[in-house]
Amino acid sequence: MKSVVAAGRRYFERRMQWVARLAAPTQWQPELRVALVLSIAVFELSRAVDGDATDYQHLGAEYFNIARAITDGRGFSDPFGEQTGPTAWMPPLYPALLSILILIFQQKSAIATCILVASGATLVAAGTVIYAIARRTARAIPPIIAVIMACGWVFLFRFWFLVLTTDIWLLTALATAMTWSIYRYCATGEMRFVRWGVIGGIAWATSPALALAWMLLFAFFAFRNPQHRNLWFRAAVLSVVLMTPWMMRNAVVFGKLIPSKSNLMYEAHHANVTDEDGIYDKESMLRHPYKNVAIRFQYASLGEARFIEAHGAQFWATIESNPGGYLKRVANRLYAVALRNPPVLQSQADSKEEQSPTERLLDHVLYPLPLLMLCAALWLAADNRRFILSLALFIAAFLAPYIIVAFYVRYLLPMTPALMVAAFLGADSVVGAFRQLASRGASLVDTGSEGE
Repeated sequence: MKSVVAAGRRYFERRMQWVARLAAPTQWQPELRVALVLSIAVFELSRAVDGDATDYQHLGAEYFNIARAITDGRGFSDPFGEQTGPTAWMPPLYPALLSILILIFQQKSAIATCILVASGATLVAAGTVIYAIARRTARAIPPIIAVIMACGWVFLFRFWFLVLTTDIWLLTALATAMTWSIYRYCATGEMRFVRWGVIGGIAWATSPALALAWMLLFAFFAFRNPQHRNLWFRAAVLSVVLMTPWMMRNAVVFGKLIPSKSNLMYEAHHANVTDEDGIYDKESMLRHPYKNVAIRFQYASLGEARFIEAHGAQFWATIESNPGGYLKRVANRLYAVALRNPPVLQSQADSKEEQSPTERLLDHVLYPLPLLMLCAALWLAADNRRFILSLALFIAAFLAPYIIVAFYVRYLLPMTPALMVAAFLGADSVVGAFRQLASRGASLVDTGSEGE
């Protein structure tokens, strides 16, 4: 009994310390000012962005169809709007959230408005976290530069963030939480296994790429910090517990282990057999079951499991017969991820022919900047090296499945918080290196003058 009381007292004291830090006027005042300015900027930008009703009410395509099936009493099923039976085509969290909104608002336009509000709030939160990390790690340049870079990035991809109502906001929110948690762990050494376990469970329910990134971070931190290994394993157990109901449901329905979603092999086929260069464009998307009636009929006739198995077999056969073609597509995706913004699936207002000189500058300079600056930070930065290495692992682990399997620019955007922090740290390290060189040069000149 005494141990329980002592544990409760320690928990209460920790929570009160957290509240005291949060309430301190000098602790978070700069972040609050940035959040206010970002709220105004996001609101004004969302009003200025053009989009038609079909864009605003997209709602994640298969996600929305599954959510509608849930609210209609058919369960987690029917990803393409027809009654084709149970599915694990998409991860479970976003359809569950959409089903709640359907029950509350009923109208698709009202649901789309809620998603746009959530998207704006996510951008404000992400920008505030980017600033908070930059303020604590800046050595050579003002932390507000990180926010300016983030604003330029959001402006470049404003169609995806503020018009098309997909799952980008949800993945970005989770990536923001993971970026902040990585920084806090590297900066303070405090391991909150409940926080990490809940993040891991949500990652499994949201995105296989985020789940893979969480797993690699778990392995990396557990290996490098033996004193916290037990806590990391507790976090892993908690994440598995949170996803057990979904995995058990899939095991019963499909007779196999599906931790997150089932359509990996179809995506591999679609991007490496159907698509010519390995990067999705409008033409390849028109051959997706969501758009193509013939392929949707094939899905309905075979059933989801056999449909995916058939496309997976074709994918492996293609690799065996033409491995060079697959490797070329992987190289195209790597180039598109790192250096080139592929102009796919953009609205008419954002087409490359109508871009202004400012937009073209942002496209050709800002897009490759984060990963280039991350390389600079890994090379030059003496401070925060542990955090930079962890951030690099997070970004690489998230992007690796898209490089190997399938990619278009929407898949990159959830990494916005980590990418902008990486860009800032790289720029800070470059400026700091130049200042050191200039200082050494000035000292050499002074020494030479004294010698004369």
